[in-house]
Amino acid sequence: MARKFLKFPALSEKLGGRSRASIHRDMRDRGFPKPINLGANSVVWDEEAVDCWLDELAKMQYEPVSVAPGAKRGRHPKIKTGV
Repeated sequence: MARKFLKFPALSEKLGGRSRASIHRDMRDRGFPKPINLGANSVVWDEEAVDCWLDELAKMQYEPVSVAPGAKRGRHPKIKTGV
C-alpha cells in the first residue's frame, strides 16, 4: 500500500483546525511527527505517523501541569526603571 502524505491544510483539518503555531508547539513539546522537506518551500507529514501519534495521545491520561499561583506563562513583563 502506498504511503500517504499530508500538506499543511489537510493536516490542520485532520487535527480539527489547529494552527501552524500549535502544530509546531506540539512538535517541540509533545512528540508530534516532524515534517518531511520536499523542497525550499514545501513540507509534508506522513499520515501514518500522524495517526499513530493521535492514537498514542488518546491512550495517555491527562495530567495538568501545575503552575505557581499568580504566575503567568509567556513573556515576562518589561520592568520600568526610573520614574
